[in-house]
Amino acid sequence: MATHSANKNVRLQKNESYTIDAQGKSIGRLATSVASIIRGKTKPNFSYHIQPSVKVVVKNIGLVKISEKKLISESYFSTSGYPGKKQFISWDKLFKKNPQELFIRVVSRMIPRTKFKDSIIRNISFK
Repeated sequence: MATHSANKNVRLQKNESYTIDAQGKSIGRLATSVASIIRGKTKPNFSYHIQPSVKVVVKNIGLVKISEKKLISESYFSTSGYPGKKQFISWDKLFKKNPQELFIRVVSRMIPRTKFKDSIIRNISFK
């Protein structure tokens, strides 16, 4: 049996679109399913070196289920590079401010750091 590798000129999908309702679902399980869909891993002709053209629309992201412990304990870290300018933002503050931003950050950490990462993350939209 020969190994099949897709040609770079061939697209995996023809602009497929998925709609997912996030109401009552756990944020981690929802993020893993969205990450695998937007990478194209659900297709039989998946190949790492080809950028998929799959769009995912997530509805009701504000009603996603996050445990109380995770809202308080989890946080994101950023710095400006200057001494004393460390900034921590908890999931609680970020979720109240913008639940879409929290979801994008969770999914982006599940995507490998390749040249396709930014364009893959742009394929997530919200309603």
